[in-house]
Amino acid sequence: MKAAVCDELIVRRASEADAAMLASVMAEAINWGRLSQLGDKFNTIVHRHLASSRYAITYVAERNAEILGYASGVTDVSKFYREFLWQYGFAAAITLLPKVFKPSMLTAIIRGLTYFPDAHPADPKAELLSFSVRTHAKGSGVGRAILAATNREFKARGITTVKIGTVEVNNEAANKHYARMGGVVVRTVPFYKNSSVNVYTYDIP
Repeated sequence: MKAAVCDELIVRRASEADAAMLASVMAEAINWGRLSQLGDKFNTIVHRHLASSRYAITYVAERNAEILGYASGVTDVSKFYREFLWQYGFAAAITLLPKVFKPSMLTAIIRGLTYFPDAHPADPKAELLSFSVRTHAKGSGVGRAILAATNREFKARGITTVKIGTVEVNNEAANKHYARMGGVVVRTVPFYKNSSVNVYTYDIP
């Protein structure tokens, strides 16, 4: 697909070579959720799959060869994670092995490797898994550009509503983030021990 250029900002499809940098961008921009707890090696593997899976839609925005942000969505979250476990399950498990002995990490690991059973029957199959902009690039149009590119491809694949987040109810910053994106809370459910999360969906304009 031809790259789109706007005010020297290049928006393009992600490649597997971007995986480590995308994991780094996510770690900088998003410090909530289970993926942020699982470490750079695991998240690099996840982002490699986000860049290559037939079920994934991942766009990056860069200026002067610096990746400033990215958006990753999947057309069917259950199929995406099953494919991930088939292709990368062993490698992912090896990277997580040192964390298995930390009781506080067990829930995050189990949910990180078995995400798809969490799917609610009322949820859209499609989901925007990550939407991350580096701190110094916020407010510069990066977020709008990558979200627009992702939305166009969702619509081209016949998808008009996506799930966009599962966020702890007490995480004010994260809830504001999804609300600014146009997300609507569809339910609040228990998640980790002694905590609940808001589940958001988003209608693609």
